Amino acid sequence: MTKVVNIGKVKIGGGNPVAIQTMANRDPHDEMALLSQIRENALLGCDIIRLIMRRPWYLEELRRIFSLRDSIYPWWPTYISITKWHWKP
Repeated sequence: MTKVVNIGKVKIGGGNPVAIQTMANRDPHDEMALLSQIRENALLGCDIIRLIMRRPWYLEELRRIFSLRDSIYPWWPTYISITKWHWKP
């Protein structure tokens, strides 16, 4: 048996079901494209979706999208992780 790791509400290891994850690659400034990709992956069963951050100002876009998620996006995946930072200060 493996150790259980919690990523948000998703439990990985320890006999838990396999958690499906993917990485979104749409520009957060193109909100509709990003939401469309997140929605498509969430409806296909992805539990974890990672986002690529190419510019620091994308964080404001994401904050706004995330603030609306519970009321507007019932298909929102279990967990979204921002894992990549691709800019130089």
